[in-house]
Amino acid sequence: MKPTEDRLIIKPVPPETQTKSGLIIPTEAQKVQMWEVVSVGPTEQKIKIEPGMIVVIPESAGTDFEYEGEKLRVIRHASIELYDQRK
Repeated sequence: MKPTEDRLIIKPVPPETQTKSGLIIPTEAQKVQMWEVVSVGPTEQKIKIEPGMIVVIPESAGTDFEYEGEKLRVIRHASIELYDQRK
């Protein structure tokens, strides 16, 4: 699946279930904050975002959908608030 224009397809990065000191984080407190880029649309952008990169977006950004049993979200490039260049 390939997004159009300036859109990206992202998938959630599973949240941490335990702190470094060993405390279990309750399910209600586990929020998806980071997403992995799956696919990038063809429009050139100032910041090059590539598949495999991790991004942070607002909770309300994008549209959720399911494809081949996987939960995904499509967002606009401008929705990215933070990104990690490392893959």
